[in-house]
Amino acid sequence: MADRFTLSSWSMIPVAALVILVLAGLTVPASAMNLSISEYRGNVPAGGTISYAILASNSWEDEPVDLLVDVDGINQKPDLQYFFVEPIKDTYTYSARKFTSVQESAIHLDRGSKKQIILTFRFPADIGDGGRYAMVVVHTLAGKNVTASDTAIPVFLTILGSDPTVSGSITRLAAEDVTAGHAVTVTTGYKNTGKSLQEKTVNTVTVSSEDGNVVATNSTGLSGAGLLPDKSYEFTARPDIRALPAGTYTILSRVVADRETLDRKSMTFTISPAPGAPSPVPTTTSAPAIPTTAAKSSLPPVLGLVALAGAIAMISLRQRS
Repeated sequence: MADRFTLSSWSMIPVAALVILVLAGLTVPASAMNLSISEYRGNVPAGGTISYAILASNSWEDEPVDLLVDVDGINQKPDLQYFFVEPIKDTYTYSARKFTSVQESAIHLDRGSKKQIILTFRFPADIGDGGRYAMVVVHTLAGKNVTASDTAIPVFLTILGSDPTVSGSITRLAAEDVTAGHAVTVTTGYKNTGKSLQEKTVNTVTVSSEDGNVVATNSTGLSGAGLLPDKSYEFTARPDIRALPAGTYTILSRVVADRETLDRKSMTFTISPAPGAPSPVPTTTSAPAIPTTAAKSSLPPVLGLVALAGAIAMISLRQRS
């Protein structure tokens, strides 16, 4: 009986081990295809053509994988993150999608293999100025132990010899009134009105008192990514005003790129006294006393009557003569 129990216990060990592995979430490694770049930047002359190869690789430990490569449009979220736009919905003025092609869109990677994804960029002679932008999307197709996924590669192309003028416009400036001792948040809405990607654009906010003295300042830049042409972004500045007394102040917001001011806008805001703070005591000036009618004469009452009688007598004598 004891022998039968021992043998059956040993026979259950592989099953128990498998259950433990499953419960622990340990599975066979899925494919982890790698790409040689996370973004592409290139210079293409008007009427010119260039090509670039992205290397896709698969390790020996990974499952074989099938890839499908598309060229899509590009757009940008308020936090500057790029995302791809389907070709049928791509109406962006500065899109490079229609000028970009892929030599081989369907690719199979075996274990330990590598293949090139060859991109070709071809600009017409009348393409214009600035830059053109797109998104190359590498779709990993679902397969054995492979989960479907998308890897997007932003493409930033500069038109060689074109006008690199940088321009922009402040579309909104907002700050709420605060109480003394509290911070203020200044929001500056900004739009890239140029034709090229902006990456070194900085917003500087200054706070000035009523006599024009600068009492606080704060600068912020684009958060990690460039701003595409015709796209907008909101800068958020927090100048330290917590030590300022109550009063009315002026905010000046400037957007600068390469030391050149692209736009500026100003507004006023109020710092109110903190709750419980003593109100200022108004200073009053006492008005001079207004003399009464009785005090207008400096003569005693009896002398005043004598003087009046003398005046009447003089008038009578003049009338007789």
